[in-house]
Amino acid sequence: MPALNGNYIDLIIVIVLALYIANGVQRGFWALAGDLVSFIGSLFIAFRTYGLVAKFLIANFTLPSSFAKVIGFVVVIIVAQLVIDTVVSKILKHLPEKLWNNWVNKVASVVPALIDGAIVSAIILTFIISAPISGEVKSDITNSKIGGLLVDKTTFVERQLVDVFGGAINDTLTFLTVRPESDEKIDLNFKPKTLTVDQESEAKMLELVNQERVRIGVSPLVADKLLTEVARTHSKDMWERSYFAHINPDGKDPFQRMKEGGVRFGTAGENLALAPTLELAHQGLMNSPGHKRNILDPSFRRVGVGIIDGGIYGKMVTQDFAD
Repeated sequence: MPALNGNYIDLIIVIVLALYIANGVQRGFWALAGDLVSFIGSLFIAFRTYGLVAKFLIANFTLPSSFAKVIGFVVVIIVAQLVIDTVVSKILKHLPEKLWNNWVNKVASVVPALIDGAIVSAIILTFIISAPISGEVKSDITNSKIGGLLVDKTTFVERQLVDVFGGAINDTLTFLTVRPESDEKIDLNFKPKTLTVDQESEAKMLELVNQERVRIGVSPLVADKLLTEVARTHSKDMWERSYFAHINPDGKDPFQRMKEGGVRFGTAGENLALAPTLELAHQGLMNSPGHKRNILDPSFRRVGVGIIDGGIYGKMVTQDFAD
């Protein structure tokens, strides 16, 4: 019999899923399916139309854009769910009695129950790794078999949620980045008291990057001491001056910082990430086309990975590439 080899996080998730299944069997497939349709449908409508409500609120009530987006999203999802619930309830009432009172209805309920439980678990786990709590707990979540998978999927969805909640959740994102070579800047609303150079994570990040390159037949990168120092300095500077950007407050871009650090190059690039764990940082960068392009670029031969651990606030990652 195959073993899961999970940790305590996986055990908790299994218990939660078991409870959802037990409740699902009592309610039946049709009731749970109706709930799922209502939730997914309202979420889809909210993502598509919340912007219209936000614009109305901004124009008529002079609300900040970040709050208007949040309010617009919440209003749309509540109204949409009420409407869909009403429609679904009327449809279900017209189903023949025999479809409700049979063993198939109970057995089939396992499917929507599992989906329901997985969604709730993913939301809770994402909230935990976003919160300012022990980094050890966050690592346990991302390293768990089931939890890690759920968080990975939630990270993908969260990229869309960032646009909805904007600055209102700036300090609670599970993964934060800016486009390569852009002048985007994000002000951080927190500042760690203790900063530590995370050499172990730097080595692991280099290993993960090279695994991605080898997988597609590209030569692995070699760690460069000068690039590493430039990367570490920038990660530390972003923590200390509470910003997140390729261009620092002094107006220096990655290429200027590399030259000042004594790095010689013809072609260069930079990736930035702020995440609770190394795994989330790497996955987030690989999910972004621009950052992935830098990681897999065959013209790059050297890299410097600088990771400064900010404790409960996460890991600040700078990847500096050069030919």
